[in-house]
Amino acid sequence: LIRSGVQRGVWCLFHMGSDENIEPDEFYSKETGDLPLNLDLSRDYSLVNPNGARQRGWTPEGGPDLTRVKDWVRYALGDKQVASVMEIKEAVARKYGDIPHKTINEAVSDLVKGEKAMAFKGKASQDDKPDQLLSGTKAVFFTPEADDVIITPAKASEKGWIDQPSKTFSLSGRAGANVIMPLLRRIGSLYNRGGKSFIDDMDLTELVLPKGGRLRLSLSDVPSESMKDLAELFEVIADLTESGDDTEAYLDIDDPLDDCAFVREIKNNR
Repeated sequence: LIRSGVQRGVWCLFHMGSDENIEPDEFYSKETGDLPLNLDLSRDYSLVNPNGARQRGWTPEGGPDLTRVKDWVRYALGDKQVASVMEIKEAVARKYGDIPHKTINEAVSDLVKGEKAMAFKGKASQDDKPDQLLSGTKAVFFTPEADDVIITPAKASEKGWIDQPSKTFSLSGRAGANVIMPLLRRIGSLYNRGGKSFIDDMDLTELVLPKGGRLRLSLSDVPSESMKDLAELFEVIADLTESGDDTEAYLDIDDPLDDCAFVREIKNNR
């Protein structure tokens, strides 16, 4: 039964060995091939599901998918607005389990290079503009360190650190959900009545299903025409789900149009 479960990818088999080990001295999964024929399963072996093994960095791919980790990092930063890389890592670990440090660094680096966040040397609590604020092309060679500080562009603009504030319109976290969720059913109709803005990213997370379970909706690079096509989907999701204590919403519109019905409605409900 144990051999079959490993072969089918139902679980992984491991043996920690010494009490001082932080990684197993033996690890077997679907990817490592069949268990050795001479393996003595009467020894102190344990089972872990594949996702648990990935979170612990025991599998070759070394943790969850990078795209998912980028979302988690972004959510953690959205809650804090400004935090050190180590604080972000700890926040992600509390909610989603341990993630390899290398993967967290890659996620932070991608967000900074993609202008979804900014990085600087200093303290999260400082109000003085740092000597260097990295983002986009300025962050091509940026490699995050544990004490580097990451800040959202909105917070940097609020502090007066950006000479030419970005036009990007953003919502995040629980506050974002309080704005988006009441409008969810009407998003399609708002686009049919004058919505024009291109949606760079929109994430609705931890929507509660009535008979148990959670739903996540993730959109990226969506033109206004596609937002109109999604009208019925938004209505169905609005009817089927409700907000819970963990429901959050994230929205990025890099070029919000003043005459966009969707943007106007959001601003009126903030």
